[in-house]
Amino acid sequence: MINVTIASATDSTYLTVWPGGTRPQTADLNAARGQTVGNLVFAGLSGGGTAAFYNALGTPQLVLDLAGYFGPVVPAA
Repeated sequence: MINVTIASATDSTYLTVWPGGTRPQTADLNAARGQTVGNLVFAGLSGGGTAAFYNALGTPQLVLDLAGYFGPVVPAA
């Protein structure tokens, strides 16, 4: 879980967060020019422990706050 904030977007844009590979066609966050907006994003990590970010337009400042994570499911005994 990552709280993602777009700050001071230079153009109206959207941001997508995903583990890597083929980029999904859905946005996790939308911002108008000059707007600051945040959203809690649930994004998996790649096998190497990384995530990918795609910004559609302009040059926003991004603020990322790791809010938590989900570990592997352990079967009940």
